[in-house]
Amino acid sequence: MNFFVKVTLFTLLSTFSFFSQEKFEREYRVTEFQVPIPSSTFIKSLQFHKKVKWYAEESQDSKTFEAKVRHNNYKYSIEFTEKGNIIDIEKTIKFNELSKKIKENITRSLSIRFQKFKIKKTQVQFLCSNTKEYKTLFIDSLSKDFYINYELVIKAKLEGNSNLFEILINENGQVLKELKFTPSTSLNLEF
Repeated sequence: MNFFVKVTLFTLLSTFSFFSQEKFEREYRVTEFQVPIPSSTFIKSLQFHKKVKWYAEESQDSKTFEAKVRHNNYKYSIEFTEKGNIIDIEKTIKFNELSKKIKENITRSLSIRFQKFKIKKTQVQFLCSNTKEYKTLFIDSLSKDFYINYELVIKAKLEGNSNLFEILINENGQVLKELKFTPSTSLNLEF
């Protein structure tokens, strides 16, 4: 089997494997003293003018900590591992704020997967391997070292049933992860 066939087969198998996963998430408030010191130190270094709210989140993947804050009229969520390393930063925006090309790519991909869908929430997910680069999101311009995905919460019809889904998708419209909400998880949608 040649390399191209192996890569194509792997991509198809890994793409279809996430379709059956359900989203389990339990989020609850914690104090700053309950989060890892590196997390608290990083957030303090940003000197936000608004109050930072801390949460612990248990999901099907792991336990994490999140700092949530409003900055420049946007809601941000900075997620950390249990050791205090940054996982990602998410910025809540309106779907219409995305570029025309990205909106078209996302819409096309979702239209192929679902019979009908409505986007309920849109977040830009910023990923970077260098912790210092994350600060550029809040200081001036965005570093070129960021990898950007989009996390969407949608209400969609699939096989005749309507459900809430969390979709992680890149700017080309490739679905990276799809999770169906369990009924109790949908209560955690609010910021």
